[in-house]
Amino acid sequence: MDLDPHNIAIFNAMVTRERPILTTDSERFSLAVLYLYLFEESPKILEEETLPTILDEGLVKKSKVLLPTVRVEDNKRFDVRLFEQISANGFVEFFFSFDQGGVLRSLTKENHPKSELIGSH
Repeated sequence: MDLDPHNIAIFNAMVTRERPILTTDSERFSLAVLYLYLFEESPKILEEETLPTILDEGLVKKSKVLLPTVRVEDNKRFDVRLFEQISANGFVEFFFSFDQGGVLRSLTKENHPKSELIGSH
């Protein structure tokens, strides 16, 4: 994944111009996914509907940690955390931090083996 700062700056400028109104967690999550598509052609984002198709049945209940989360702080900024499957035994965690207007301020990614996040059965 190439976190090209030029691509981020261009997309941030487009978001600033559009001035999206981000009032729900779903809208905030969707914006993070748009940014992710700047770096990944077809990300395999883990969501409630996709977990049973990716993980063994016994692990699905333990896998809630892999679901996307949105945290809003004082209506001045928000963070979105999501996971992408990169292999049968590995995931990448993305952590997006935005200002209230939807401009990306920081993005981190970290690889995790499946056993670290949800163990095995």
